[in-house]
Amino acid sequence: MFKIQDYYQADQVSYSMSSSGMKDKFESITFQYVPANKDANASLSFHLTNSEKRDIAAALNNSTNRVAFAKVINLSTLQMSKK
Repeated sequence: MFKIQDYYQADQVSYSMSSSGMKDKFESITFQYVPANKDANASLSFHLTNSEKRDIAAALNNSTNRVAFAKVINLSTLQMSKK
């Protein structure tokens, strides 16, 4: 399932880039959920327990996500300086 989802997302990004005419202005930033408990799986439900919500919030602080947040901040800073 995950490979199919990856291909679908890649296809959607490619389509968005080519159809918008903004290929050189399109930036893809990936956030990653890594559960604190290595034996835990990501919940596929929209109804998360409080424990799952805390785990997701904690995952936002992993090194991969910190780099992704820095990219978002950098892009928004660049965008604001152009105005």
